[in-house]
Amino acid sequence: MHIESEPNDADCPVPSTGLPHSIYVRSERQCLMRLPSSGGVLFTIRTYRMGLDDVPSRSRMGLLAAFEANSTATPLSNHQKATFGERIRSRFGA
Repeated sequence: MHIESEPNDADCPVPSTGLPHSIYVRSERQCLMRLPSSGGVLFTIRTYRMGLDDVPSRSRMGLLAAFEANSTATPLSNHQKATFGERIRSRFGA
């Protein structure tokens, strides 16, 4: 089993602003598959991680919507929205 750890200070040193040097997006794709012989169920998780510049244009609107102050689309905290929302909006020109 592979467990991806969150970046730590050694991976992404925090400058005096208190913000990480770069923001990345992490998403998962989960899959359930029934095995034909045994009838058992196989569960897999594939994790994707990309920098903001690599987010496909078709996905950017959804990402921006998640950082709206009144958004309930994702369970982001108000702190996360305030800390990263403006940087993401400025990067995507919104």
